Amino acid sequence: MAYLAGSRLLGVGIAVCCVAVLLVAGCSKRDFVGVRPNTDAEMLTVSQAKQDQFLNKLVVVKGDVLSVCQDEGCWMVVTDGRTAMRVTFEAGGFTVPINLVGGVIMEGTLKSAFVTEQEGKAIVKSTLGTDAEVDSITGNRRIPMFTATGVIFLGDN
Repeated sequence: MAYLAGSRLLGVGIAVCCVAVLLVAGCSKRDFVGVRPNTDAEMLTVSQAKQDQFLNKLVVVKGDVLSVCQDEGCWMVVTDGRTAMRVTFEAGGFTVPINLVGGVIMEGTLKSAFVTEQEGKAIVKSTLGTDAEVDSITGNRRIPMFTATGVIFLGDN
């Protein structure tokens, strides 16, 4: 009988420990979404990443969040202080917090996306383009768009 009571106590103790580990792991904040970017790779600025030589290549980019989609966090605009680019996320696999601020490191691919005039104007406006830059968008055209496979949040987000 004492053996059974000891076994039950051991079983309860193990169960309590498992629950505690799960609670602690579930409460900790992850510092990234998607696939964790390779921080050992060469890190580019936004300005560098937008150069033609990096078109359709997997790159790691560091920048500061300028704005985030306030509906779902399904896109963001990142800047290096000189230029900005719109960032979407691979196959809608993840989103970022709508209150995201500060620095980020992203891994992904810059592509030339074909957009309508209306989409182009909205994207240029979201990257804080000037009125003249927004007005210069006429007709359908190609614009650079970065698709991230993962984003690391720098700082306290």
